[in-house]
Amino acid sequence: MNFKLKILGALVLCGMISSPAMADVNFATAMRVGSFGYGADFDVGLTKSVNVRLGYNTFSLSRTINDTDVTYDGKFKIGAASAILDWHIFNGGFRLSAGAVQKGPKVDVVGKPAASGTFEFNGNTYQASDIGSANGTIKMGDSTAPYVGIGWGNTVDKEDRITFLLDLGAIHTGSPKVDLNFTCTSVIPGTCSTFSQDIAAEKADLEKKAKKYEWYPVFNLGLAVRF
Repeated sequence: MNFKLKILGALVLCGMISSPAMADVNFATAMRVGSFGYGADFDVGLTKSVNVRLGYNTFSLSRTINDTDVTYDGKFKIGAASAILDWHIFNGGFRLSAGAVQKGPKVDVVGKPAASGTFEFNGNTYQASDIGSANGTIKMGDSTAPYVGIGWGNTVDKEDRITFLLDLGAIHTGSPKVDLNFTCTSVIPGTCSTFSQDIAAEKADLEKKAKKYEWYPVFNLGLAVRF
């Protein structure tokens, strides 16, 4: 909530500085779909060449993850608020975009035992019956991540009420963070101590594999309606 309030405050301040007459400010709403899911935003034209948009994107997708010793049922989720500034450098459709995204992509995972009813961590094998829970989360390292990109389409162009939109860019999510909630219920002495070390190794391995997604690509198509 504080993030949204700061963005709204910045929007009001920019509007006061850049647009002394509210009658000169144009508004639009837009719908976008692409690699960052389904999104909607509210756009304000601050000047002839500068717009700001506040948006929200959502998406979910289930898939199997088997990049480490453990196979996971994963659910990829997006539920992100954003604030982006668009600069139409030639006062036309082409624009440069920069802004911030809050609470970007994350993956909820549930570990699946092998067909033999066992888990393998760090080269050691454990019976599934000796593990009480086997779930976790992989999420972006920064709660608020920068976005940079280019695009086409001026949402508040006075000449067009409906505008086609194209966005190409990337979100720098930071080094991914992994939280694993795997519990050991074995009564065999020393097993749970070794298990804790093996889970730490599995977490480090997941974080290493997830690092290749430190930059999240954005490709969106959309339509905007000016009012």
